[in-house]
Amino acid sequence: MSEVTQPIAFIAVSGPQGPGPRLAIEGPRFIVGKDPAANLCLRDDITVSRQHLEIRIEGDKLVIEDLNSRNGTYVNGKRIKEPTVLTPPAVVMAGRSRLAILCDESVHDATVIINSHYSTQGSILVPPSEFFKERKEAFLVVDVVKSTQLISTGETLFLKVVSVLGKVLERSMRAESEGFLKCTGDGFFATFGSATAALDCVIAIAENLPRYFDNPVKYSAALHWGESRQASNGDRLGQDVHAVFSVEDLRHKVPKLIEMVDTMASPCIAVMSAAFRNEIVDERKDRAKFLGAFPLKGLSEDMDIFHMIIRSKR
Repeated sequence: MSEVTQPIAFIAVSGPQGPGPRLAIEGPRFIVGKDPAANLCLRDDITVSRQHLEIRIEGDKLVIEDLNSRNGTYVNGKRIKEPTVLTPPAVVMAGRSRLAILCDESVHDATVIINSHYSTQGSILVPPSEFFKERKEAFLVVDVVKSTQLISTGETLFLKVVSVLGKVLERSMRAESEGFLKCTGDGFFATFGSATAALDCVIAIAENLPRYFDNPVKYSAALHWGESRQASNGDRLGQDVHAVFSVEDLRHKVPKLIEMVDTMASPCIAVMSAAFRNEIVDERKDRAKFLGAFPLKGLSEDMDIFHMIIRSKR
């Protein structure tokens, strides 16, 4: 690799208020990720891996490579699977973060470049069609039960509960090549390549989180299996995504579930659709007890729903 005395490109993060400061991409390696030691640290993006991608300077060229990140790296809307020559100006997606690659610090406006790859309607970002692809996967929505009451006892405790929950989820997702994770306020939405992996994650939550808190904190997990479309930032869209949030909503509507959550001694209850239960391949399938048939948003027919109490080893 040749020594570079002048930056041959710049990188800028685009947010709601427009592009942030532009950083010079200087060689030989420029790392982007959540690691504080990264050249560009995206610490506020929970969907970004610690070392998500690198940009290398090879002679007079830029080469971008995904570093086995959880959600992948996209260049101008297309996911890269191997080292790829990066030609500025370009848009790179890492997790939910949009990055503008500029060939000169003053010639190009980062917002203009990024917006040229998107159309907007109001405040909703609408990526072009090549950003989407369909897949079958397991959906998980996990929430802190009675989070409002928890906040009233102390906001610091609530933030710690959500933080620890997120870390357990991240550890459970390390083996997922194309999983997705985002915070929903008092919980998380996540996707897995198999129903077994999603249920393993719920069990890990029940087994690990009680170790961190003296007072018991309860969690609910909604599980569904189906199809989704993946946007460039990793987000999931489709009727089955709506359905898993409907499964989660049953905890607030079905009297039997409300009573179970109020009285259970175990830290976690899992509520799952028949579509999810049918994908479980081990003996845990028998532990899921029939609750009833319910309408789920996005689906045309009622679906059988099951519940499972997840116990802690503590």
